[in-house]
Amino acid sequence: MSKLITPEFRGSFVNVMEPKAFSPDQAAKYSVVISLEKDNKFWAALNKKIEEVAIAKWGEVPGKLKTFIKNGDEEEKKYNLAGMNLFTASNKTKPGVVVRNEDGTLVEPMTNEEIYSGAYYRASIRPYAYEYQKSKGVAISLDNIMKIKDGEKYTSKTTAADDFADFVEGEWE
Repeated sequence: MSKLITPEFRGSFVNVMEPKAFSPDQAAKYSVVISLEKDNKFWAALNKKIEEVAIAKWGEVPGKLKTFIKNGDEEEKKYNLAGMNLFTASNKTKPGVVVRNEDGTLVEPMTNEEIYSGAYYRASIRPYAYEYQKSKGVAISLDNIMKIKDGEKYTSKTTAADDFADFVEGEWE
């Protein structure tokens, strides 16, 4: 089986409670961007699984195999990803989602607000081979995800209380 459990990571673009399409021509999917330090031994295990999946599909690893693993140093939107590699794991089917409580028990999240970009997660993923037109690649399926702990949210949105805290009535009259 080609399933892997990731090390703990800080989730970005976490869309695991409801599917999201990032462009009008794209099907809505459940997804999360997983980023880890380049020297994490997970990368060797993932690359081995990618190679195994490619060989099972084509009998060899194609010369121009697309893998979707990106170098954080080269990303245009450098969300503090220097020294990291990243990829998006996605699925058309909703993944199982659990939260680890302080006592270690696993429960389903009660609200969408419990699951957000910036929290820490672990995911079960599965590489799979595909062909599209003349391109051959291995993408990563998101099977299940577990929130491990809270973290500072990745957002530029402020609260209403913060926006209006210093507002003076009659200021614009």
